[in-house]
Amino acid sequence: MCVVIFLTGCANRPLENGPAGVAFVVPGVSGDGESYNALRTHLSRAGFGVRTHSWGAPAALFALNFSTKSIHDKAERSLAEKINALPPDVRVIVIGHSAGGGVSLGAVKKLRHRSVDTIVLLSPSTSPGYDLSSALARSNTIHNFFSERDITFLKWRTGNFGTYDRIKTPAAGHAGFTTTDQQLSQHAYRKSWRQLGNNGGHWGTLADEFIEREVLPLVVSPHPTDSESVASIR
Repeated sequence: MCVVIFLTGCANRPLENGPAGVAFVVPGVSGDGESYNALRTHLSRAGFGVRTHSWGAPAALFALNFSTKSIHDKAERSLAEKINALPPDVRVIVIGHSAGGGVSLGAVKKLRHRSVDTIVLLSPSTSPGYDLSSALARSNTIHNFFSERDITFLKWRTGNFGTYDRIKTPAAGHAGFTTTDQQLSQHAYRKSWRQLGNNGGHWGTLADEFIEREVLPLVVSPHPTDSESVASIR
């Protein structure tokens, strides 16, 4: 059974190169899996080269990935290195789910000589007060999808055991960020999304039709290239 699942997941992996640019998909604490196939498939069909950034402790020790700073620092540095290795004229978008949202933000904060076009956060487990200033300075747009229905993971768990940045509070994927900035767009859960397969739970933002109808339009329209926008880094 494990072999079948592994082979099925690999068969659904898109190629790494695409004319629209490069899209990094950053999974949550449980690691990569079939839950991210719809996201990868839609990005690939839109012309992106899709690269999954795997990170963290092995599956048997996945709980360490929630709030362990050393694991987070390593994951952020590794992703930043992958982005820095791309030519400056390549359009880059980063999409992080759950704790992968924290990795995404932390990696972009660590960029020094380039920026990314768009960061999309799907149910991020960072705190609402997470400092977005560096990530905003090194990207054109940040989108945050959050839901008050994401209670078990992003209210109860983070409130009792800590967010990605180790603060005991409902996460930004539950309540939104406290930051206000013209480059930050926050998308609160809407009941109409249930028809797209998103019930407001922790994996709702990964639903196939929801990705196609609500997430993909945010990244398919090109913004200024990284080489143009890097000059404006504050």
